[in-house]
Amino acid sequence: MLSGTVTRRYTQGLYAAAKDEKTITAVDVSLHLLVQTMQEIPRLRTLLEHPVIHPAAKLNVLRNVFGAHLHPLVERFVAVALERKRAPYLGAVATEFHRQADAAKGRTEVLVESALPLTPAQVQRLAEQLSKVLQQQATPIITVQPELIAGFRVRVGNRVMDATVRGALKQFEARLAARGAEEGTH
Repeated sequence: MLSGTVTRRYTQGLYAAAKDEKTITAVDVSLHLLVQTMQEIPRLRTLLEHPVIHPAAKLNVLRNVFGAHLHPLVERFVAVALERKRAPYLGAVATEFHRQADAAKGRTEVLVESALPLTPAQVQRLAEQLSKVLQQQATPIITVQPELIAGFRVRVGNRVMDATVRGALKQFEARLAARGAEEGTH
């Protein structure tokens, strides 16, 4: 399991360096490319996380795979992460870095689970409403979860708004159980 403390420490260091160099967007794009490639090529991820392969050999592979497409700051960051055997943290750092970059621009990604697929017009309307409520530009990331029955669930950071039939049924069930417990104590 990855440590949130380690992820935050590495992200803060990388973000501060990118801010100093005025390269936040370029670093964000480069991190995304690295992590996406690691997801698409599981052998690359396995190689980077392998405890016996020397970090210099791993870095050489990355240079061969990406050429000049990795930002120099990202390459230096990855070199440090590999030296310290922190390759498993690259994805978490990329995610947190992207969140911080968006927050600095007044944007936030909002995870939306919907029981049914949403039309582009519904997504646009939802984005506008979320932007008003959050007072920043909201980008909804939609996933379809048919088990929700109907409605949607919105996650912003650690806050959750549940407007699903499944959620309502769970709340109703909890109220019935609480009422039954009260009646049993009288």
